[in-house]
Amino acid sequence: MIRINLYTLLYLVLLISISEPSVAAQDVVKVCGEEYPPYSFSKTDDKGQPTRELTGATVDFFEEASKQSHFDFQITLMPWAGCVASVANYKGEGDFEMFIDATSNSERLAKFLPSDAMYKTQNGLFYSYNKFSEKLSDISIKTLEGKTFCGLLGNNQEWLTKLGIPQHLINYDFTNLSALFKQTRAGYCDFAAYSFEIVMGQVFIKKLALSDDINFVEFPKNNGQANLFYHWVSKSSPSRQQIIEILNRQKVQLEGGAYENIYRRYLPNGSGLQ
Repeated sequence: MIRINLYTLLYLVLLISISEPSVAAQDVVKVCGEEYPPYSFSKTDDKGQPTRELTGATVDFFEEASKQSHFDFQITLMPWAGCVASVANYKGEGDFEMFIDATSNSERLAKFLPSDAMYKTQNGLFYSYNKFSEKLSDISIKTLEGKTFCGLLGNNQEWLTKLGIPQHLINYDFTNLSALFKQTRAGYCDFAAYSFEIVMGQVFIKKLALSDDINFVEFPKNNGQANLFYHWVSKSSPSRQQIIEILNRQKVQLEGGAYENIYRRYLPNGSGLQ
């Protein structure tokens, strides 16, 4: 009969534990954003109800970044104002450290550190053939005199006022795209002002049905109102530089086919940066 004393048993346990490959723990980075199809949004179940599982081009990109780095990026979708305020008040572990999918302005640059530009959208005007019998291939400020413009609540309407559109002709009170386009078709709005990529992306992933009479015209022409989108880290984060470097490096490593393929899962024209 073989007897193993206590010291021998402990030695064997220690030997086995040393021989097993160790897996380094990742540093959790809490990330927030709002529901922003086709870049970040909740998957739905068979009944069309949202689940806790997230998807979208931005979500897929961060999943790749987590695989290739020592950071575990964990994204939560929430109301936008609360998200940005949380990152601005970052104090340490457990707090939201960064937010995603946002354009640049002086206020954000003062408080947060941006990544490289990750994708681009183009502002323009959607209109209905019910209102305009011919396709609008080119429009000018003079063409738009007296016309009404509608958009989504909380979206930036400054680009319209900068072009000389009077404030009383702008109505940004709509809470979703379906309602916005319904009223545009009905003639309540002459134009729906919104980003082409966002609308087409939602159509592409079947979150929005767009009727055949709706068309789009780029305005102003020549990419005059292109929006570059970035991901932003709190300047209070001790890891801010590392996080930004990893995201930028991940984009470069995927650049070309692999990077664009992430966005083409949701958008016909990819990131819009090429």
